[in-house]
Amino acid sequence: MVGLAAVLAASAQAYAVVKLMGLLVLVHVVLSLGWLACVAHAVSAARSFFERPRVRGALERVTGVVLIGFGLRVAAEVN
Repeated sequence: MVGLAAVLAASAQAYAVVKLMGLLVLVHVVLSLGWLACVAHAVSAARSFFERPRVRGALERVTGVVLIGFGLRVAAEVN
């Protein structure tokens, strides 16, 4: 009977650990969903800014300069 009591005590502890882990998983899920909702809202708000013609043109110019710089670097590379 002592062995059975030990097994029951161990299983009760294991069940408590499983409940705690479940709670931690739930907290993680809630925090992750909250974070992703904030990111989605920020991206939505930033979209209107980046769609402005002046900002879009500036981004295209910067991108063009960067690509030309990469091309010059590859062309100047010695193998």
